[in-house]
Amino acid sequence: MRMITIPNQSSVAKAFLEFDDAGRMKPSTFYERVVDVMEELVKFTLLTRDVAPYLVDRYSERRESSGELSKRVTLKRPVSRRRWLGQEHVQSWTPVSRQKAGRMKGVGN
Repeated sequence: MRMITIPNQSSVAKAFLEFDDAGRMKPSTFYERVVDVMEELVKFTLLTRDVAPYLVDRYSERRESSGELSKRVTLKRPVSRRRWLGQEHVQSWTPVSRQKAGRMKGVGN
C-alpha cells in the first residue's frame, strides 16, 4: 500500500465506555491522546500533500523493459554519419576547409 503513515498512534481501552450518549468522546487522557494523533495526521498531510507523486514513485514501476527501451531508441530508418553530424554539405574536413570555414564565419547568419 502506498500510504503515508505517522509514527504516532493511540488505542483506547474499552472505547465503548469512553463515549457519552450524544456519541462524543468524554474528556479524558484518551481524548487528549486521540486529538494529538489527529493533529499530527493533519500536519503530515499538509507537509506531504504537494509531494505525494514523488513520495509514491517507485523505481520498479519506472524501469523500462529491455523491449520498451529498444523500441524507444531504435531508429526507424538509418541516418548517414554526415547527416547525423550535421555535415551533409561538407565533402571532406581538412585543415584547408577549416580555414575556409573560419573566413566564412558569420556569412549567412
